[in-house]
Amino acid sequence: SHRPSHPTHAPPGCMGLTLGRWRSQEDSTMAPSSDCRHWMCECRVTHNYFVHSVGMHFVYRGDDAEFVEQYGKELAAANAEVPPVLAELRRQREERLNAPRESLARVQRISQDY
Repeated sequence: SHRPSHPTHAPPGCMGLTLGRWRSQEDSTMAPSSDCRHWMCECRVTHNYFVHSVGMHFVYRGDDAEFVEQYGKELAAANAEVPPVLAELRRQREERLNAPRESLARVQRISQDY
């Protein structure tokens, strides 16, 4: 079975490594995988979000109130509405959080089919 490598330190400029977590199929809570663990930089799910509709990059940690406090004035100055920006950020964050699980599913599908 495929086991990903486990880095022992963060790459230069990285905010730190975190154990990848995703929603388990048994329930909707966030849980680590029991059979295949991976590591990714925390900044992967918090930094460098780009929202095309406003042409801006953001840091988003999943806290809407924190985001509005940090970027509300900047968005207002750009005549951008906050709800659509937050919706796009939530979509991108969910995609990033689910990427490891989806990647593992692809690997398993390929190994079974070939």
